[in-house]
Amino acid sequence: GVRLEGRRAVVVDDDPAVVWFLSGLLRTSGVEVAEAHDGLAARQLVLETMPDLVVSDVLMPGLDGFSLCRDIKGDVAVRDVPVILLSWKEDLLQRVRELGVGADGYLRKEAAASTVLSRIREVMRPRARVETRLAAGGEVRGRLDGLTTRTLLEIARRHQPDSRIVVRDSVYLYELEMRGGRLMCITRTAADGSFERGARVLDALIGVSAGRFVVTPSTTHAREDLTGSLEELLKPRIRRARALGALFQGSALDQIDSVLIDVDTVGAYLDATPEPARALFARLLEGVSPSVILDDNPKQRFFLEQVLADIARRGAVVEVVRAGQVVDLDEVPAPEPVGSADESPPPLFT
Repeated sequence: GVRLEGRRAVVVDDDPAVVWFLSGLLRTSGVEVAEAHDGLAARQLVLETMPDLVVSDVLMPGLDGFSLCRDIKGDVAVRDVPVILLSWKEDLLQRVRELGVGADGYLRKEAAASTVLSRIREVMRPRARVETRLAAGGEVRGRLDGLTTRTLLEIARRHQPDSRIVVRDSVYLYELEMRGGRLMCITRTAADGSFERGARVLDALIGVSAGRFVVTPSTTHAREDLTGSLEELLKPRIRRARALGALFQGSALDQIDSVLIDVDTVGAYLDATPEPARALFARLLEGVSPSVILDDNPKQRFFLEQVLADIARRGAVVEVVRAGQVVDLDEVPAPEPVGSADESPPPLFT
């Protein structure tokens, strides 16, 4: 069984009765619930609180459940949060499945309470399985499929606070030491044996989305290269990656004059990148402007956005020039949904 006590969930529906029913059901099971009545407010809640679960209506004003799910699954830090979509209509849910929105579960709104809780436990089982294995002690191995490095570090902090964590992606081997729930040091080793350590490596680890991990209990002495709590280390990096991602999406990308990239941070990924993204990757590393790439071939916009987002997630963007001005990357506002300025802030977990 998957324990729900202490979990955090965001419930969103424009029907207050549905929110009341689902929130009450979850709170009875020990879940902390944040409520929203439109997709815009829910999106902001998810990004700010990084919950364990999102339960959302499909049809809502402002931002529908389809778009909310897409935004969550595209985010650097919460893309592994399970999303369950709701509707009164079975044919609508089936259509959403066919469109490949990427939700983890689907429910009719008239489903019995036992069915709702069963589906919630089902979508949370993969993460709970890793938590259980870590809490039992000993070495734990797994894949990052459906698990962000942020979540992996947070689970290790809670269940195995004295540990050695190894993450291997397509190019690098990342090794971290955690003591008392604090990250002490991190190194990254390439196939040729070269390595680097420190905060820049943590920047790159945030963007790793596929690979394998090993968590092993460890109490030996570890050098202290990093300072601050896990949240203090991750939060600014996540905010920066999100802000840069917003600069490289949609119409905002058309205003970018140039992007300076730290080749040492992401250059090794070039050989592992398939075409046509590989050719775009190479041109960006050579310093070619995104606007020039789009002028040459406007049809490459989708791949260009994906490559730039990947580079941003890995902390490799050194400088961005937009509309003739150098962007202060530490002052870029985090991406926010467009809503009414008069809207009051949504309630947090209660």
